[in-house]
Amino acid sequence: MKGKNQVSTHETNLDFIRALAVLMVVGSHLALFFGNPHIGFLQPSLFGKLGVLIFFVHSGIVNMFSIERHVQKHGENRLFRAFMTRRCFRIYPLSIFVVLVIFFTKVPVSRIDNFVTTVGQHANGELVASLLLVQNFVRFDQILEPLWSLPYEVQIYCLFPLIYLGLRRFSSAKVVVFAWAILAAVDLLVAPRIVKHGYIGSFVTIPDLLFYFLLFLSGVYAYKEMQTSRRVLPFWLLPALWAFTCLVWLLSYDNIKCIFISLFVGLALPCVRSCEMSTLNGVCSWIAKYSYGIYLLHDPAIWLAFVELGHLPIAVRVGTFLLATFGGSVLIYHALEHPMILIGNKAAAMISRKQLSAKVHTSAAMAGVRA
Repeated sequence: MKGKNQVSTHETNLDFIRALAVLMVVGSHLALFFGNPHIGFLQPSLFGKLGVLIFFVHSGIVNMFSIERHVQKHGENRLFRAFMTRRCFRIYPLSIFVVLVIFFTKVPVSRIDNFVTTVGQHANGELVASLLLVQNFVRFDQILEPLWSLPYEVQIYCLFPLIYLGLRRFSSAKVVVFAWAILAAVDLLVAPRIVKHGYIGSFVTIPDLLFYFLLFLSGVYAYKEMQTSRRVLPFWLLPALWAFTCLVWLLSYDNIKCIFISLFVGLALPCVRSCEMSTLNGVCSWIAKYSYGIYLLHDPAIWLAFVELGHLPIAVRVGTFLLATFGGSVLIYHALEHPMILIGNKAAAMISRKQLSAKVHTSAAMAGVRA
Protein backbone atom coordinates (compact mmCIF):
# COMPACT_ATOMS: atom_id res chain seq x y z
CA MET A 1 0.00 0.00 0.00
CA LYS A 2 1.79 3.06 -1.27
CA GLY A 3 0.11 5.66 0.97
CA LYS A 4 0.70 3.63 4.11
CA ASN A 5 4.32 2.98 3.22
CA GLN A 6 5.01 6.61 2.40
CA VAL A 7 3.47 8.01 5.59
CA SER A 8 5.16 5.33 7.71
CA THR A 9 8.60 6.33 6.39
CA HIS A 10 7.94 9.90 7.52
CA GLU A 11 6.01 8.95 10.66
CA THR A 12 8.74 9.73 13.18
CA ASN A 13 9.29 13.22 11.77
CA LEU A 14 5.55 13.87 11.63
CA ASP A 15 5.23 12.78 15.26
CA PHE A 16 8.13 15.07 16.13
CA ILE A 17 6.56 18.19 14.66
CA ARG A 18 3.09 17.35 16.04
CA ALA A 19 4.50 16.85 19.54
CA LEU A 20 6.56 20.01 19.20
CA ALA A 21 3.54 22.00 18.06
CA VAL A 22 1.28 21.02 20.96
CA LEU A 23 4.05 21.59 23.52
CA MET A 24 4.61 25.07 22.08
CA VAL A 25 0.94 25.87 22.64
CA VAL A 26 1.03 24.53 26.20
CA GLY A 27 4.22 26.45 26.97
CA SER A 28 2.76 29.62 25.48
CA HIS A 29 -0.34 29.49 27.67
CA LEU A 30 1.73 28.74 30.77
CA ALA A 31 3.85 31.79 29.96
CA LEU A 32 0.74 33.94 29.55
CA PHE A 33 -0.61 32.78 32.90
CA PHE A 34 2.66 33.49 34.70
CA GLY A 35 2.80 37.10 33.57
CA ASN A 36 4.30 36.68 30.09
CA PRO A 37 7.95 36.64 31.22
CA HIS A 38 10.77 37.52 28.85
CA ILE A 39 13.98 35.52 28.64
CA GLY A 40 16.30 37.99 26.99
CA PHE A 41 14.58 38.79 23.72
CA LEU A 42 12.59 35.55 23.90
CA GLN A 43 8.89 35.88 24.62
CA PRO A 44 7.53 32.35 25.13
CA SER A 45 3.90 33.43 24.93
CA LEU A 46 4.36 34.16 21.21
CA PHE A 47 5.06 30.51 20.44
CA GLY A 48 1.43 29.46 20.74
CA LYS A 49 0.29 30.60 17.31
CA LEU A 50 3.49 29.30 15.75
CA GLY A 51 2.64 25.90 17.21
CA VAL A 52 -0.84 26.02 15.66
CA LEU A 53 0.68 27.10 12.34
CA ILE A 54 3.00 24.07 12.36
CA PHE A 55 0.10 21.83 13.30
CA PHE A 56 -1.92 23.08 10.31
CA VAL A 57 0.96 22.13 8.02
CA HIS A 58 1.15 18.72 9.71
CA SER A 59 -2.62 18.28 9.35
CA GLY A 60 -2.43 18.97 5.62
CA ILE A 61 0.10 16.14 5.27
CA VAL A 62 -1.52 13.43 7.38
CA ASN A 63 -5.05 14.02 6.11
CA MET A 64 -3.98 13.73 2.49
CA PHE A 65 -2.28 10.44 3.34
CA SER A 66 -5.47 9.41 5.16
CA ILE A 67 -7.53 10.03 2.04
CA GLU A 68 -5.01 8.14 -0.06
CA ARG A 69 -5.22 5.08 2.19
CA HIS A 70 -9.02 5.21 2.15
CA VAL A 71 -9.09 5.37 -1.65
CA GLN A 72 -6.67 2.46 -1.96
CA LYS A 73 -8.86 0.35 0.31
CA HIS A 74 -12.38 1.48 -0.60
CA GLY A 75 -12.07 3.43 -3.84
CA GLU A 76 -13.35 6.94 -4.55
CA ASN A 77 -16.99 6.11 -3.83
CA ARG A 78 -18.61 8.91 -1.85
CA LEU A 79 -15.14 10.12 -0.91
CA PHE A 80 -16.25 13.47 0.50
CA ARG A 81 -18.91 11.94 2.73
CA ALA A 82 -16.61 9.16 3.92
CA PHE A 83 -13.70 11.51 4.67
CA MET A 84 -15.82 14.09 6.50
CA THR A 85 -17.50 11.32 8.50
CA ARG A 86 -14.11 10.20 9.75
CA ARG A 87 -13.03 13.75 10.49
CA CYS A 88 -16.22 14.59 12.38
CA PHE A 89 -15.96 11.48 14.53
CA ARG A 90 -12.32 12.43 15.20
CA ILE A 91 -12.88 16.06 16.15
CA TYR A 92 -16.40 16.64 17.43
CA PRO A 93 -16.84 14.08 20.27
CA LEU A 94 -13.98 15.44 22.40
CA SER A 95 -14.65 19.10 21.59
CA ILE A 96 -18.36 18.73 22.41
CA PHE A 97 -17.55 16.92 25.67
CA VAL A 98 -15.03 19.57 26.76
CA VAL A 99 -17.29 22.47 25.77
CA LEU A 100 -20.26 21.08 27.69
CA VAL A 101 -18.21 20.35 30.80
CA ILE A 102 -16.70 23.84 30.80
CA PHE A 103 -20.05 25.51 30.08
CA PHE A 104 -22.03 23.77 32.81
CA THR A 105 -19.26 23.88 35.43
CA LYS A 106 -18.46 27.53 34.60
CA VAL A 107 -14.72 26.88 34.48
CA PRO A 108 -13.18 30.29 33.60
CA VAL A 109 -10.88 29.42 30.70
CA SER A 110 -12.00 31.85 28.01
CA ARG A 111 -8.87 33.90 28.58
CA ILE A 112 -5.66 33.24 30.51
CA ASP A 113 -3.36 36.10 31.40
CA ASN A 114 -1.19 37.27 34.28
CA PHE A 115 -2.22 34.77 36.99
CA VAL A 116 -5.91 35.13 36.11
CA THR A 117 -8.35 32.97 34.14
CA THR A 118 -11.65 34.53 33.08
CA VAL A 119 -15.06 33.50 31.73
CA GLY A 120 -16.13 34.83 28.32
CA GLN A 121 -18.60 37.70 28.22
CA HIS A 122 -20.94 35.91 25.80
CA ALA A 123 -20.69 32.34 27.07
CA ASN A 124 -24.40 31.58 26.51
CA GLY A 125 -24.38 32.85 22.94
CA GLU A 126 -21.10 31.10 22.22
CA LEU A 127 -22.31 27.67 23.32
CA VAL A 128 -24.10 26.67 20.10
CA ALA A 129 -21.33 28.06 17.89
CA SER A 130 -18.70 26.20 19.94
CA LEU A 131 -20.61 22.91 19.79
CA LEU A 132 -20.88 23.22 16.01
CA LEU A 133 -17.33 24.61 15.67
CA VAL A 134 -18.42 27.66 13.70
CA GLN A 135 -17.37 30.27 16.27
CA ASN A 136 -15.06 31.93 13.73
CA PHE A 137 -18.25 33.33 12.17
CA VAL A 138 -19.42 35.05 15.37
CA ARG A 139 -18.01 37.89 17.47
CA PHE A 140 -18.21 36.21 20.87
CA ASP A 141 -15.51 35.28 23.33
CA GLN A 142 -14.28 31.72 23.19
CA ILE A 143 -15.58 29.34 25.85
CA LEU A 144 -12.13 27.72 25.73
CA GLU A 145 -9.30 29.64 24.10
CA PRO A 146 -7.68 26.77 22.11
CA LEU A 147 -11.04 26.11 20.41
CA TRP A 148 -10.42 28.99 18.00
CA SER A 149 -8.41 26.80 15.59
CA LEU A 150 -10.88 23.91 15.26
CA PRO A 151 -13.45 25.70 13.03
CA TYR A 152 -10.75 26.43 10.45
CA GLU A 153 -9.73 22.79 10.45
CA VAL A 154 -13.25 21.47 9.94
CA GLN A 155 -14.13 24.00 7.26
CA ILE A 156 -10.91 23.56 5.28
CA TYR A 157 -11.16 19.76 5.53
CA CYS A 158 -14.19 20.05 3.24
CA LEU A 159 -11.81 20.88 0.39
CA PHE A 160 -9.38 18.01 0.94
CA PRO A 161 -11.15 15.28 -1.08
CA LEU A 162 -11.39 17.62 -4.07
CA ILE A 163 -7.73 18.59 -3.69
CA TYR A 164 -6.72 14.94 -3.53
CA LEU A 165 -8.63 14.05 -6.69
CA GLY A 166 -7.18 17.07 -8.46
CA LEU A 167 -3.61 16.25 -7.46
CA ARG A 168 -3.89 12.77 -8.93
CA ARG A 169 -3.80 14.38 -12.37
CA PHE A 170 -0.31 15.77 -11.73
CA SER A 171 2.92 13.90 -11.14
CA SER A 172 4.82 16.91 -9.81
CA ALA A 173 4.27 18.92 -6.62
CA LYS A 174 5.16 22.13 -8.48
CA VAL A 175 1.49 22.68 -9.27
CA VAL A 176 0.83 23.07 -5.53
CA VAL A 177 3.51 25.74 -5.23
CA PHE A 178 2.02 27.54 -8.23
CA ALA A 179 -1.46 27.43 -6.65
CA TRP A 180 0.00 28.53 -3.31
CA ALA A 181 1.70 31.55 -4.92
CA ILE A 182 -1.49 32.67 -6.66
CA LEU A 183 -3.63 32.28 -3.54
CA ALA A 184 -1.00 34.00 -1.38
CA ALA A 185 -1.04 36.98 -3.74
CA VAL A 186 -4.84 37.09 -3.54
CA ASP A 187 -4.76 36.90 0.26
CA LEU A 188 -2.11 39.59 0.63
CA LEU A 189 -3.28 42.00 -2.06
CA VAL A 190 -6.98 41.48 -2.67
CA ALA A 191 -8.53 39.89 0.40
CA PRO A 192 -7.72 42.81 2.77
CA ARG A 193 -9.81 45.07 0.57
CA ILE A 194 -12.78 42.73 0.46
CA VAL A 195 -13.46 40.49 3.44
CA LYS A 196 -10.50 40.30 5.78
CA HIS A 197 -11.59 41.24 9.31
CA GLY A 198 -15.00 42.15 7.93
CA TYR A 199 -18.17 42.20 9.99
CA ILE A 200 -21.83 41.71 9.22
CA GLY A 201 -24.01 43.26 11.87
CA SER A 202 -23.18 43.12 15.56
CA PHE A 203 -22.30 39.47 15.98
CA VAL A 204 -21.39 37.98 12.60
CA THR A 205 -17.84 38.14 11.24
CA ILE A 206 -16.22 37.07 7.97
CA PRO A 207 -13.29 34.75 8.77
CA ASP A 208 -10.12 34.87 6.73
CA LEU A 209 -10.34 31.28 5.55
CA LEU A 210 -7.96 31.85 2.66
CA PHE A 211 -5.12 32.77 5.01
CA TYR A 212 -5.49 29.54 6.99
CA PHE A 213 -6.01 27.51 3.83
CA LEU A 214 -2.53 28.58 2.72
CA LEU A 215 -1.08 26.98 5.86
CA PHE A 216 -2.80 23.69 5.09
CA LEU A 217 -1.76 23.95 1.45
CA SER A 218 1.90 24.00 2.51
CA GLY A 219 1.22 20.61 4.08
CA VAL A 220 -0.46 19.42 0.89
CA TYR A 221 2.73 20.28 -0.99
CA ALA A 222 4.78 18.30 1.53
CA TYR A 223 2.43 15.32 1.10
CA LYS A 224 2.82 15.37 -2.68
CA GLU A 225 6.58 15.80 -2.51
CA MET A 226 6.98 13.01 0.06
CA GLN A 227 5.84 10.52 -2.56
CA THR A 228 8.89 11.09 -4.78
CA SER A 229 11.49 13.19 -2.95
CA ARG A 230 14.92 11.97 -1.94
CA ARG A 231 15.53 12.47 1.77
CA VAL A 232 19.02 13.91 1.67
CA LEU A 233 19.05 16.07 4.81
CA PRO A 234 20.02 14.68 8.23
CA PHE A 235 17.40 14.69 11.00
CA TRP A 236 19.28 17.20 13.15
CA LEU A 237 18.37 19.85 10.61
CA LEU A 238 14.71 19.51 11.66
CA PRO A 239 15.33 20.84 15.21
CA ALA A 240 17.66 23.41 13.66
CA LEU A 241 14.86 24.42 11.31
CA TRP A 242 12.53 24.75 14.29
CA ALA A 243 15.04 26.97 16.14
CA PHE A 244 15.53 29.17 13.09
CA THR A 245 11.77 29.43 12.60
CA CYS A 246 11.31 30.47 16.23
CA LEU A 247 14.00 33.11 15.87
CA VAL A 248 12.42 34.57 12.75
CA TRP A 249 9.02 34.45 14.43
CA LEU A 250 10.22 36.36 17.51
CA LEU A 251 11.89 39.15 15.56
CA SER A 252 8.52 40.39 14.37
CA TYR A 253 5.05 38.98 13.92
CA ASP A 254 2.65 39.44 11.01
CA ASN A 255 0.44 37.31 8.77
CA ILE A 256 2.83 37.53 5.83
CA LYS A 257 5.51 35.86 7.92
CA CYS A 258 3.02 33.14 8.93
CA ILE A 259 2.31 31.96 5.41
CA PHE A 260 5.95 32.02 4.33
CA ILE A 261 7.05 30.10 7.44
CA SER A 262 4.40 27.48 6.65
CA LEU A 263 5.74 27.17 3.09
CA PHE A 264 9.29 26.92 4.40
CA VAL A 265 8.27 24.05 6.71
CA GLY A 266 6.36 22.34 3.91
CA LEU A 267 9.33 22.58 1.53
CA ALA A 268 11.82 21.22 4.06
CA LEU A 269 9.95 18.29 5.64
CA PRO A 270 10.00 15.91 2.63
CA CYS A 271 13.79 16.16 2.41
CA VAL A 272 14.64 15.30 6.04
CA ARG A 273 15.62 11.77 7.00
CA SER A 274 13.83 10.00 9.84
CA CYS A 275 15.07 10.29 13.40
CA GLU A 276 16.95 7.17 14.52
CA MET A 277 16.88 7.95 18.28
CA SER A 278 14.41 5.43 19.66
CA THR A 279 13.86 7.26 22.95
CA LEU A 280 13.02 10.55 21.25
CA ASN A 281 10.80 8.75 18.75
CA GLY A 282 8.95 7.01 21.57
CA VAL A 283 8.35 10.23 23.50
CA CYS A 284 7.20 12.12 20.42
CA SER A 285 4.94 9.26 19.35
CA TRP A 286 3.31 9.22 22.79
CA ILE A 287 2.75 12.99 22.86
CA ALA A 288 1.46 12.99 19.28
CA LYS A 289 -1.01 10.21 20.06
CA TYR A 290 -2.60 12.16 22.90
CA SER A 291 -1.99 15.64 21.48
CA TYR A 292 -5.64 16.51 20.83
CA GLY A 293 -6.53 15.90 24.46
CA ILE A 294 -3.43 17.79 25.60
CA TYR A 295 -4.45 20.70 23.37
CA LEU A 296 -7.96 20.97 24.82
CA LEU A 297 -7.24 20.05 28.44
CA HIS A 298 -4.18 22.10 29.29
CA ASP A 299 -6.04 25.38 29.91
CA PRO A 300 -8.53 23.81 32.35
CA ALA A 301 -5.49 22.12 33.95
CA ILE A 302 -3.81 25.52 34.40
CA TRP A 303 -6.95 26.82 36.11
CA LEU A 304 -7.26 23.76 38.36
CA ALA A 305 -3.62 23.58 39.38
CA PHE A 306 -2.62 27.22 39.66
CA VAL A 307 -5.90 29.00 40.51
CA GLU A 308 -8.15 26.58 42.39
CA LEU A 309 -5.21 24.92 44.14
CA GLY A 310 -3.05 28.05 44.22
CA HIS A 311 -2.68 27.85 48.00
CA LEU A 312 -0.93 24.47 47.89
CA PRO A 313 2.83 23.88 47.61
CA ILE A 314 4.32 24.40 44.17
CA ALA A 315 5.21 20.71 43.79
CA VAL A 316 1.58 19.76 44.30
CA ARG A 317 0.40 22.37 41.79
CA VAL A 318 2.90 21.30 39.13
CA GLY A 319 2.03 17.65 39.70
CA THR A 320 -1.68 18.44 39.42
CA PHE A 321 -1.13 20.31 36.16
CA LEU A 322 0.89 17.47 34.63
CA LEU A 323 -1.59 14.84 35.80
CA ALA A 324 -4.63 16.79 34.59
CA THR A 325 -3.05 17.62 31.22
CA PHE A 326 -1.23 14.45 30.28
CA GLY A 327 -3.00 11.90 32.45
CA GLY A 328 -6.35 13.39 31.54
CA SER A 329 -5.53 13.23 27.84
CA VAL A 330 -4.65 9.53 28.12
CA LEU A 331 -7.87 8.78 29.98
CA ILE A 332 -10.10 10.71 27.62
CA TYR A 333 -8.39 9.23 24.56
CA HIS A 334 -9.17 5.66 25.58
CA ALA A 335 -12.60 6.46 27.00
CA LEU A 336 -13.88 8.72 24.20
CA GLU A 337 -11.49 9.61 21.37
CA HIS A 338 -10.36 6.17 20.28
CA PRO A 339 -13.82 4.52 20.40
CA MET A 340 -15.23 7.39 18.32
CA ILE A 341 -12.35 7.10 15.84
CA LEU A 342 -13.14 3.41 15.35
CA ILE A 343 -16.84 4.16 14.87
CA GLY A 344 -15.96 6.86 12.33
CA ASN A 345 -13.70 4.48 10.41
CA LYS A 346 -16.43 1.83 10.27
CA ALA A 347 -19.05 4.40 9.22
CA ALA A 348 -16.78 5.72 6.44
CA ALA A 349 -16.15 2.19 5.17
CA MET A 350 -19.89 1.46 5.16
CA ILE A 351 -20.58 4.66 3.23
CA SER A 352 -18.08 3.67 0.54
CA ARG A 353 -19.25 0.05 0.36
CA LYS A 354 -22.89 1.11 0.11
CA GLN A 355 -22.19 3.20 -2.99
CA LEU A 356 -20.02 0.45 -4.48
CA SER A 357 -22.75 -2.13 -3.88
CA ALA A 358 -25.29 0.12 -5.58
CA LYS A 359 -23.01 0.45 -8.63
CA VAL A 360 -22.55 -3.32 -8.81
CA HIS A 361 -26.31 -3.90 -8.71
CA THR A 362 -26.87 -1.26 -11.38
CA SER A 363 -24.24 -2.84 -13.64
CA ALA A 364 -25.77 -6.28 -13.12
CA ALA A 365 -29.20 -4.94 -13.97
CA MET A 366 -27.89 -3.26 -17.14
CA ALA A 367 -26.17 -6.51 -18.15
CA GLY A 368 -29.46 -8.33 -17.67
CA VAL A 369 -31.27 -5.84 -19.88
CA ARG A 370 -28.67 -6.23 -22.65
CA ALA A 371 -28.96 -9.99 -22.39
